[in-house]
Amino acid sequence: NASDHALWVQYKLDQRIDHLLIDEFQDTNPTQWRLVLPLLEELAAGAQETLRSVFLVGDAKQSIYGFRRANPALQTEAGNWLRDHLQGQDFNLHASWRSSPAIIDFVNALFTATPLAGHIQDFEKHATHRTEDWGEVVLLPAETVPETEEPDPPEGLRNPLERPRPPALPTAYQQEAQRIASTLQAMIDGRTPVRAGDASRAMNYGDVIVLVPNRTHSEEIEHALRRASIPYLGAERGTLLESLEIEDLIALLNTLLTPFDDLAVAQVLRSPLFAASDEDLMLIARTSGHGWLAKLQRTAELSDAPPALSRAASLLERWRQLAGTLPIHDLLDRIFHEGDVVRRYEAAALPAQRGAVRANLTRFLELALEVDSGRYPSLVHFLARLRNLRGVNQEAPDTPPASTGEPRVRIMTIHAAKGLEAPVVFLANADGILRERATWDATVEWPADQERPRLMLLIPGSSRRDDCTRAILEQVRSQAERETANLLYVAVTRARQYLYLSAAGDPDKMRWYEWLREAMTQAGAEQIDDMLCLRRGEPLPTPAGGEPALTEKIDVPAALGRPLASTETEQALSPSQVAAGGHTGTEQDEDGLLRGQVIHRMLELLATNPSLNDAALASRMAAEFESPADGNAMATWIAEARAVIADPALGEVFAPDAQVRVYNEVPILSRQDKRLVRGVIDRLLVWPERCLIVDYKTHRIPSGGEFDTLAAGYRQQLMHYRIAVERLYPGRRIDTALLFTHSRHLYPIT
Repeated sequence: NASDHALWVQYKLDQRIDHLLIDEFQDTNPTQWRLVLPLLEELAAGAQETLRSVFLVGDAKQSIYGFRRANPALQTEAGNWLRDHLQGQDFNLHASWRSSPAIIDFVNALFTATPLAGHIQDFEKHATHRTEDWGEVVLLPAETVPETEEPDPPEGLRNPLERPRPPALPTAYQQEAQRIASTLQAMIDGRTPVRAGDASRAMNYGDVIVLVPNRTHSEEIEHALRRASIPYLGAERGTLLESLEIEDLIALLNTLLTPFDDLAVAQVLRSPLFAASDEDLMLIARTSGHGWLAKLQRTAELSDAPPALSRAASLLERWRQLAGTLPIHDLLDRIFHEGDVVRRYEAAALPAQRGAVRANLTRFLELALEVDSGRYPSLVHFLARLRNLRGVNQEAPDTPPASTGEPRVRIMTIHAAKGLEAPVVFLANADGILRERATWDATVEWPADQERPRLMLLIPGSSRRDDCTRAILEQVRSQAERETANLLYVAVTRARQYLYLSAAGDPDKMRWYEWLREAMTQAGAEQIDDMLCLRRGEPLPTPAGGEPALTEKIDVPAALGRPLASTETEQALSPSQVAAGGHTGTEQDEDGLLRGQVIHRMLELLATNPSLNDAALASRMAAEFESPADGNAMATWIAEARAVIADPALGEVFAPDAQVRVYNEVPILSRQDKRLVRGVIDRLLVWPERCLIVDYKTHRIPSGGEFDTLAAGYRQQLMHYRIAVERLYPGRRIDTALLFTHSRHLYPIT
């Protein structure tokens, strides 16, 4: 401020400013005033021939930002300065262009005929330009939880598997929220009229604001609206990372980074992204091995694996490979596209919440571009940044507004609603409890006419306060009382036509509610049921058209009252499970199942890459199957697989002509005889005129023995495969065969 550069900047700003308008001046703090004052001084010192103007707008009754050091006395100081230096004039406005006579009469009674009259100095009664508007102020009954006898404590500890937790009684705030939701819905159902220009229309959810002094109990209101299927925009701040869909995405990213986090894997599988059932998770849990991600991959290889798990195994493996190569935004973009993230979460959400879910997912994707201002942060860095944001309330990202054109109730703090208005306003939690300042909180005294603060005090504990400190804190408390009155004034003047007031909690601590009740009585409100109602003007006619109110009788066809017949979910038929007698060849063969899985996998790899050496093949099998066998067994299985690939007698299968198209591990899904059939063909070869289906069998059968008997049990399995392939390649001859790997015998099935 004292440098030549500051004077030069001030001069350049003055050269560019001819007209200065400052709105909401009552919320100006001393620092801001000291920044504006030099500009005003330059305006006053400028050439008189230049037409220049200053326009300040403010209302001391609406000064509610004391926590930002706003000082309404600065408005008086600025007014005096303008009168002394720029021949300024005052224009006091006390007639509302917003509110109906009912609301204005209530406001006048509240701030002249109750204890609040002493908190707002020089309050002048208001008038309104909307003298013909119908309006209503309703004081809902305060919600208090009645005293109940404490139940006898149970003997010993409760067994949660045998005895459920006793249901919790609703709190007073939950009861208040339920009353607000039911009252609001009744207004919607009754097509309550609101003024629209010179006409009227039925109110909608977008006409409603629910105001709360703070966010402490806003969650109860959101839950009540959600249960009533009322669309709303919440009052949350910094809660984006706490929403269910974002927690699922963070768990997914953790899974890609740390695949041994089994809890994160289970959360991702159970989420709408994959929608795995409890039975699916039980199947994974019963699978042998270590780590759920590895178990998932092994489960997905089963011929009858649930579709959700097969899809999850494929996508998670693909995304894991991309996680170390793509920037986080590109990775998330790929996940959103391939996983159909937005549509799946919208389908799982309540209709009233789908817009909010979509907005949260979009905001999370945008957040990836905000870390390090671009596209380069790694997955590790991004997750670390999210943990830091979650730990700092002031920096945690907010839940964005839903990107939908659907009218929604707005839940807002009174501070956030400053400057807004609505036809219908609910003021909830109207207790007016004055919170004490925290110990070691800083308070600054900066008189409006001084250039710098007079004192700063770190509030000590009660045992360390002297008379001087107590006097200062009493002055601070008096200022807080005035600002609390201002906060109530701002709340009740947001409404155009309908104002509903409610409170909950301890009856001995409802200052605001008692003042509101006294004002209603002074204004001439009448008792209707358990409510006080103040009405003014001529009621508007109920708008015609639209959906009928709930009070109208609707004829419902009797057929709609009959319960729907339950049907079992169709289970797909697995050809590999219909082999006659369930013969697998693993009798008296302890490692038969595992050996079969490993050799199947080896044949798939060696058929496409015969040069793969034994060490690499053994290492890969050990990793995929988590060291399933000792070295001797693994060496035996590798030798068996290599012998099959190298056998000249099997050249048609593993060394076909170039014109033949070859496919390994081909999944099939077809409907046959009104049944859904799902399976996996081990190897499919396609010639221009025919196809060959080969199914591997790893039974240990001596050469020339038991082939006919064993093959008979698999005829039906291969028949299902043949029908499916005939539909893929109509007009071609379809041959089928079993390949017994131990004896390298190809057995045709006709």
